[in-house]
Amino acid sequence: MKIVYILVVILCMVLVFLSIQAFADTSVDRYINKQIKRQTYGTSYPRIRVLDFSPFVEALKKFSKDDSHIEKVVVAAENIYEIQKLFDEKKLSSQQLVLFYLKQIQTHDPQLNAVLELNPEVLEEAILCDKERSTDRSPIHGIPVLLKDNIAVAGKMYNTAGAAALKDAHSDRDAELVKHLRENGAIILGKTNLSEWANFMTFSSANGFSTLGGQTQNPYGRFDVGGSSSGSASAVAKNLCCVAVGTETSGSIIYPASQNSVFALKPTLGVVSQDRIIPITSKQDTAGPMAQNATDLSVLFQAMQKKAMDKIGLDKDALAGKKIGVLYGKQYEKSFRSGDMAFREKMQKTLGEAGAKIVEVELKAPQLSAVDAYSVMVYDFPKELGHYLQQTKYKITTLEEIIRFNYQQPRKYAPFGQGILRTSVKSKMTKEQQDVLVEENRKITRQVIDDLLEKNDVDVLATLSNYFTLVYAPCGYPAISIPLGYRDSGEPIGMTLVARKNQDAMLLQIAYAYEQKYKPRKKP
Repeated sequence: MKIVYILVVILCMVLVFLSIQAFADTSVDRYINKQIKRQTYGTSYPRIRVLDFSPFVEALKKFSKDDSHIEKVVVAAENIYEIQKLFDEKKLSSQQLVLFYLKQIQTHDPQLNAVLELNPEVLEEAILCDKERSTDRSPIHGIPVLLKDNIAVAGKMYNTAGAAALKDAHSDRDAELVKHLRENGAIILGKTNLSEWANFMTFSSANGFSTLGGQTQNPYGRFDVGGSSSGSASAVAKNLCCVAVGTETSGSIIYPASQNSVFALKPTLGVVSQDRIIPITSKQDTAGPMAQNATDLSVLFQAMQKKAMDKIGLDKDALAGKKIGVLYGKQYEKSFRSGDMAFREKMQKTLGEAGAKIVEVELKAPQLSAVDAYSVMVYDFPKELGHYLQQTKYKITTLEEIIRFNYQQPRKYAPFGQGILRTSVKSKMTKEQQDVLVEENRKITRQVIDDLLEKNDVDVLATLSNYFTLVYAPCGYPAISIPLGYRDSGEPIGMTLVARKNQDAMLLQIAYAYEQKYKPRKKP
């Protein structure tokens, strides 16, 4: 009888524990679990565009035979400046570096689906960089870069947003940011996969899934890869490239960076050109850099601009005396996942130990409920996309044609649906109404951030992951993601810092100082 009683007590304790765990799961936890299921389902759809290694077969064979030592040389280099030193000492060439990354992609991408297309002329570009090495050059010179596949590159590569309807779409010229990268000597290694149409296709989409590229995976395990710059984040995390470029309208750089434990900057709107990037809305769209460390992030950011800002002074003591407002608030915390409170405490503690003055800032802004960025996107998307398609002289020129194309084979071309595409072509909003809404969105979100900074006398605001995206994105303020740690499961999580307009350099300086003190990133 006593044994039965003990067993009943144990059973009750187990049931109580399970009920507590179930109660502890937040709505965001449930969303993440749905995402993981969708991304698992996404793997059942094979990618349409397969990577073509045929231009590199002989070079890769020779590399494997004669240059096997290069892997140790590259992996030992902590950042782009150390790679440049290897170039100068003739211990490494751009051609060898490119072949190293091609080998990395060949080995690891079948499990990740991070890379959508390779530049067939990448070795020729590398050889040219090696010949130019004796001349003055920027830090990005001779460094391979991956671009999200909504950023146009002239020549043989495509620009598709991951959509089957744009499978054969080329651009007559480079995007402006690609032009600046080339002028600085960067090598375009290829294109990365993304959430199709930059996650503006359907509300039931899987992060990291596109019809052309298949399902991108998180290199840290069976976790949400994040989106829409999924391939760029995954590729950087797994060292398939030195650095990569992503794009963001609302969270598409910051969230995948957090999920894949990489450094990433969502720049101030307008600092990086929107030219020849497949758009959602010019009111919020921007490209931004992604890297394994803050140094490389800064180098890539500088090289993407027409007129780079004065050299960003990266200082390991940059956090000393910085005033950082850590966001709190009951409504705001409803977006947290289980365990996030502990990570916020870790963020607060580590920033303070690095010399920052920490201020707990309450986010209490009911006016944010009036912000409607979605309607702005729905109005702009078909118009700005149509303009882009007409500029590039593609055979399809309207969103309506794309929707009809997808309906030809919906299970193949739109397995998760295309509800947002359909909603976008039905928008009844007028230009005048949209102008008013855009200004109202900017006014509210700008005022919320400015008030939090000014009234609490802080330099930046600190949060986790993408929980503040709907505030900083509509007003175009900069944000940076810094690896913070890993959940018990091994899933990464990043901290996000937000600053005023054009204070991108300060965010980079803080990221560098934090990295130098804690080295927070672990390789997958």
